[in-house]
Amino acid sequence: KATLALASDAKAFAAKLIELANQKRPDGTTRVRAFLERLEDYTEKEVSSKSIPSIVKALFDVGDQLLRPEDERHEIFGFGNDLRIWRIIRQLLCRLDGLARLKVLKEVMSEGQAVSTIVHIVAVLGMQHGKYGAKEPDPEDQRLISAQHLKELEKLALEKVRNAAERNCLLQAPHLWRILYRWQDWAGVEEVKQWLQKAISNDEGLVNILEGFLQKGSTRSLSDVVGSVIYRLDPQWLEPFLEPSQIIDRVRRLAENSRLTEIQKIAIRQFIREYEVRQQGKNPNEPWTWEAE
Repeated sequence: KATLALASDAKAFAAKLIELANQKRPDGTTRVRAFLERLEDYTEKEVSSKSIPSIVKALFDVGDQLLRPEDERHEIFGFGNDLRIWRIIRQLLCRLDGLARLKVLKEVMSEGQAVSTIVHIVAVLGMQHGKYGAKEPDPEDQRLISAQHLKELEKLALEKVRNAAERNCLLQAPHLWRILYRWQDWAGVEEVKQWLQKAISNDEGLVNILEGFLQKGSTRSLSDVVGSVIYRLDPQWLEPFLEPSQIIDRVRRLAENSRLTEIQKIAIRQFIREYEVRQQGKNPNEPWTWEAE
């Protein structure tokens, strides 16, 4: 409740969220994860309608800084702070009428800096219309925005992605793979390819790309209380944008670089492993035993 008292001030609320994200709980997760989960209990009534724009603005400003790997559960039905943020935004926007929702979203997206969060929210709104891999659209009365309004938000999100690419900060965005796939949807694959070729012209950029495509999950047997963490990086995921065979030799050389972070080493190792599986004519997506890290 003390934190919610800051909700009418977007900057103060955002600063508090970052503070919580930098504080660890005994189980290794951050305090911001616990706060986001509790916040859902207050979105329906306790949060003032006047504070809705400032809360959404704060999440669009610093949301990417809240996407901490340690907050991603590894149980079968686990999820991360990106979905917690979406649920909060959805619950708050449901309290506004259609035009008010669009007004808030356009304003906070125009000013927001959290490109991954912005792209994710727009993508989920699109999934309500049956886009981006959704099996079927939601009933019309359950969609937060209209199809026409969705197009406006997609254009704004594309501007954010392009701006981040021009400022050379897109490589550092969390869930980079998700951004690139939506960028392809909104602008065509050639634009993404051109940026990616420039990004991987040096080894640092190549490592960042691989890290941005690394997927973290879990596996467990019936006797396991807690699942084992596994990583995936199928070279086929990169194929819309580049040919894996063109970078495999560079990646193998990078594997010998001792200055890489541990997660970067995992990304490189996993790319090589799954590339070799593909070369053997096997499908790494089929059930088989992955070594837990």
